[in-house]
Amino acid sequence: MNEITDKLAPCPFCGWHNIRINPHRVGGYVRTGTRYQTVCSRCKSRGPIKGTEQEAEEAWNNRVK
Repeated sequence: MNEITDKLAPCPFCGWHNIRINPHRVGGYVRTGTRYQTVCSRCKSRGPIKGTEQEAEEAWNNRVK
């Protein structure tokens, strides 16, 4: 989806506001599902891989500062 959202907090490393929620495909030859991960478009910092976009958003916004 590569969604850019205003609901995400800025990057804790570079302060950039352009954060994306990217699909993260799980599995090799046989796809076992899609998970989601937040990524800063400037420094490429990544959040944890989560099962839904909402969980990825919450994990990014509630990270330890």
